[in-house]
Parts: sequence; C-alpha cells; structure tokens
Amino acid sequence: MAENKPSQMNVIYLGEDIAFMNNLLTRFKMDYPGFKWNFKQIINLNDTNPYGTLIQILKENPRLIYVDISSHWEHMASFAKMVNRIIKFKNIPIVGLLDDITQVEMARASNFKLIYVKTPEIHDLVFHPMNYISPEKLNKYEFAEGKCKIPIKLQEEVHIGYFTPEKVHFELNQVLAEGVEIHLDCSTFKKHLSSNLVKVTRTQNTDIYYDHLYSADADILFVEEPDYEEYEKERDEFIEKIRKKNKGVPEDVVESEIKLGLQDYPDAKTLKAMKEQQRQESKEKFKEWVEEFKSESHQKTIKICVVDRELLFLKNFNTNLTKLPFSLRFLDSFSDDYGIIERMRPNLITYTLEDAKGDPSKIEAIRLQEIKILDNLFKKIISLKSYNPIVILFNSNMIDIDQIKEQISFHNIISFPGPVDPQNIIKMGEIIGIKEKQKIRDARIKKMAEDKKAGKRPSSSDEVENVVYLKKGNNQGLVEYKAEIRSLSETSLTFATTTELALGTFKIAERLNVYITTIPIEGKRFQKDGAFFIYHGLIHGWDEGLKKAIRREVDKIYLKEKAEKEAKEKEDFEKKNKEVLHSKTQAEAEAEAEDSDSEEEEE
Repeated sequence: MAENKPSQMNVIYLGEDIAFMNNLLTRFKMDYPGFKWNFKQIINLNDTNPYGTLIQILKENPRLIYVDISSHWEHMASFAKMVNRIIKFKNIPIVGLLDDITQVEMARASNFKLIYVKTPEIHDLVFHPMNYISPEKLNKYEFAEGKCKIPIKLQEEVHIGYFTPEKVHFELNQVLAEGVEIHLDCSTFKKHLSSNLVKVTRTQNTDIYYDHLYSADADILFVEEPDYEEYEKERDEFIEKIRKKNKGVPEDVVESEIKLGLQDYPDAKTLKAMKEQQRQESKEKFKEWVEEFKSESHQKTIKICVVDRELLFLKNFNTNLTKLPFSLRFLDSFSDDYGIIERMRPNLITYTLEDAKGDPSKIEAIRLQEIKILDNLFKKIISLKSYNPIVILFNSNMIDIDQIKEQISFHNIISFPGPVDPQNIIKMGEIIGIKEKQKIRDARIKKMAEDKKAGKRPSSSDEVENVVYLKKGNNQGLVEYKAEIRSLSETSLTFATTTELALGTFKIAERLNVYITTIPIEGKRFQKDGAFFIYHGLIHGWDEGLKKAIRREVDKIYLKEKAEKEAKEKEDFEKKNKEVLHSKTQAEAEAEAEDSDSEEEEE
C-alpha cells in the first residue's frame, strides 16, 4: 500500500528579516511535521512597478503569506492592500509583521487578516494561521482560560465616502438595521460636531468603492439626547433625596436647596428646548462647512473592474493606481456569485479570456468554459436594475461576439483579439468619465430649470453638488458594537453580542487594547445562546507588553473564578455540615423522646 505523501504547504515571506523567517519555518516544522513546508522569501520589491511581484506570488500558489512591513513601510503597506484584493487569496491568511506597536493602526488599513509585532514569542504567528490553513489538524494547546462576563465595545473600521449638510455615507462589512443609532467616530465629527451619533436610514450591498461588503446612509443627529422619561425619574429621585436629607427643616430652606441643586438639572421640557437649540446651531455650522469645502472635493465618478487571470494588465503598468481619475479594481477571477459586479457596479468591466497558447486539444474545452463565464457575467448584469455598463473583452478571437450579443440581448461589448492593453482601458475610462460628468451636469441644470418653473428660489448648492467627498487617508472611521467577553485565554476569546456580525477583524479599545479576528466555531459563523450570538476570535495586534497584560487579565479572571468556586464549595460544605448536624440533633432528640416514652410504659 502506497504511503500518503505529506501535503505541500507553500509559504511566502515578503521581507528582509531572514532570521525571523527561519524562526517561523523551524516552528512550523516542529509543531506540524506532517506537512511539507516550502518557504520562499521575496526581498526585492520594485518601487516603480510592484505588480510583477504580485504576479510572481500568484504563480507560487501560496497557502500563507507573511508581509513584513517593518521596512519600506508605505510601499509594503500599499502592496499588501493589493495582495488582499486577489480572489485566489480570499481564504488564505495574509499576515502583517511589524517592528513597532505604533504601526498597528496603520497596518489595519491594508486589510491584513492578522497583525503581529515581531517578538521572540511566535506561537500565535503559527497557531493562528493554521486555524485557516488546516483547522482539522490544528494542535490542541492547554492554555489557562477564564470564564467571565466582561462588557466591551467592538470597533469596526469603516470608510466614509461623503458628507452632506445632514447625512453621511460610509462603507463597512456589517448589515445595519434601518433606524438603529450608532456612534461613528471620525476626524470630521471631532473637528466640526460635538456628537458623532447617527441614525441609519439604509444599508445596501451595492455601489461599493472600497474593500467592504456594504454601504450605508445615515442621518447626522448632531446632539445626543437622553431618555427623557428616565431623566425625569432621576430628577424626581434627586429632589426626593434632598427632601429626606432635610426632614424637619423649614420648607423655604428645603426649596432653596432644591432650586440650587437643580441649576444644572433642568426639567425635561427645558432640556428638550436646549437640545433643540444646540442641534440647530450645530446644523447651521456644519452646513457652512459643507458649503465652504464642497467645491474642493471630488468624487471618482467612474469605477472600472479589470478581471485578468494572469494579471498581465499589471505586468507593464507603471502608473500609480491612486493617481488615476477613476476607481480601479483588478481581480484574478470572478467569484462564484459574481458579487463584485453587484457590490461595485463598475461603469466599465474588462475580462481577458484564457489563451489556449496554441494547444489544439485544449481550445474547445477552454472556449466552452469562457462562454459559460461570459454567460453568467451577462446574466448578472442584466439582473441588476438601472445598470448598463460597457464590457471590454480581450483575447476574444476564440469566440463569436456577435452571436453572444444576439443571444443575451446585451450590446455594450467591445472586443479585442489581442492581449489585455492597459492604455485602451484607461482611454475608455476617460471617455466614460467625461460622459458621466456631463450627465450629472445635465441632471443638475434640468433640476434648476424645473425649480425655476415651479417658482422655487435657486440656491448655491444647485450650481455645485452640496457634498464633501473625503480624500483618501482622511476617510477612515470607527463604528462601535456592544459585546461581552464570555471566555478569555492569552491567544483567543469568545464573546457574545445581540448583533449578528460578519466574520472579520475588530478592535477592543478598552481594557485589552488589541485586535481580534473572528473565525468559524465548528464550521459555523457563530453559535446561539438565547438572544445572543457567540463568536470565537483570535487575539492579535499585540507586543510583549500587551501580551503580558493579557496574561494578567486571564490570571485575574481565572483566580477570581477559582476563588468563587472555592467559596461556593466551602458554602456548600458548611451548608451540608449544618444539614447533617441538624439531622443528627433531630435524630438524637427523637431517640431521647422514644427512650422517655419507653420509660413511661415500663412504669
């Protein structure tokens, strides 16, 4: 019987710290000797065209990628973001390595699944990725674990697209219920508003610009208002407390003290009026800010999705993607549900058909495969309302484009028999951009004409859209969710929340000050405990100091749990002793009574 060959595990290390890479390799071989570990180091990343490195990584077919961004910081972080967008890498761990804990916040913007500061403690850097690579063969470690109920706030990083005088548009990975009020922490709120409370009006999984699953619109609430019923109750209790304290004191003295005490405690009606005044003042100031800066902000109106199996589009592409006048997303393939089309709704889609490379035996099979991919793509496009993109096909000589157009009743197709050409894509993007801007201008002019005809007074916001689009780098924000830690070890935790969450990465800013990435529990996204959703998270984003703090927290919980258990056992023991003593005393009393009865009978 032939022996099973060990599974090949290709690991890419992108960085210059060869000693650290060798430490990782040694640990993998020691902890998981049943796999054939193949580490490959890539050091030279071309600053002018890093895309060649991306193509190289794609060909290596890695199961795990470490990106060491401790050197060439900005360049490596930007490259990591590109790697994280590749569909082929969607389910593999892409791990960020840092030299300093202060870099963790910035590293999160590159969408790493896991982030670590390089320290001698590398257990988690092996154990955590193995939760993704091969959870069925995961080593079981005996870590001290404390059961607890610690309230926390989970923070999710979001991207804010724009502000209007009364609304905000942002992208995130969770579905927010309509009407829910959340705190949206970002620099714009800090600079211009006293409250970051917003009320969600819509969440949708379409028209996405960044690497998120959903977009949301929310009304800015400007001020935070209390529960007025509860407020009145607390105010009445405050008055009653003063009266009880001054029992027997003349009424006029008591009333004077109450009046003094309520100077900063107005009744609900007065407080409502004060809050409303604050709201109006805040709204007016924010509107002035939007009016002032709207002309300086620009939206990338065009979105382009480039799907290229071998990423040849990038091979000779020397332009910085962020400098282009449109949003460009490149992928190695479509996902099974073609979800990127619905989420992004690109104005232009380019697809490079596979080249059979002259092998006659493969041509027909590849042709049928490509026709199926295109058929599913066009079905997806047609299924979306008010959506009519342009599709460019490269390597199109192996299929009959005219026949496809007639079969699917979709005619916005441009075909090129040759390989993908970046310049054709950019040129087409610029043409579409000009048309789209003209369409927006025409719509605005039409609205102004209609308002004038209806006798409405034109405003300056009709001339320039009354919106401030935030620039990249200033558009990051945080959304908070209430949760409760149920168990904690030094490497992972479980938490409960009444909000159903998508698997992803969150920050615990208070108490632990670390990141957690949620992973499935026994193959499921969460477990249910009554009204609660229970999630399992891997703890990362720590340095040696934070790791020690986590251990102290675990010890504290563990010792408290142990003390409570011992106290309960002692209480149960003493209770049992009392019961036994009571039973013994009762039995002795009954025995004495029986003896007494016997003596009386003898007499």
